Amino acid sequence: MDRRAIFMGIIFALMWSSAFSSARIIVADASPLFSLALRFLISGVLGVAIALWMGQSWRLTRPQWYATILFGVCQNALYLGLNFVAMQTIQASLAAIIASTVASVAVLCVVTEREPPVPPPCLMRSLSPWMTWIHPAGMPV
Repeated sequence: MDRRAIFMGIIFALMWSSAFSSARIIVADASPLFSLALRFLISGVLGVAIALWMGQSWRLTRPQWYATILFGVCQNALYLGLNFVAMQTIQASLAAIIASTVASVAVLCVVTEREPPVPPPCLMRSLSPWMTWIHPAGMPV
């Protein structure tokens, strides 16, 4: 792994972790859904501008548009929208814990009966912070 990838990963982790405390401050004084709408308007305009600058096009097939819209509704309206609404009554740290387990829960929902009964090592690793929180002895990773 090169230094650029490591730097980008650290920057992403810092931005992601700081989003919950700033969101908690915002929802104390403003509507959570209006705050998210403004946030996504700004990031959408920036994202489209960067994509156009990089030479990307709007030409998507009908299935790609459906997938894009479905992903946008699920990711932004459901996942983040409900998280922001919940932050009106819960602490930002609890919201961060809930949001960080979404990927693990998604993997658990996708596991079919053909899979082995023991979760794969990557799932065990992603659940290990929860196991440490639930049981002081923790879980070997």
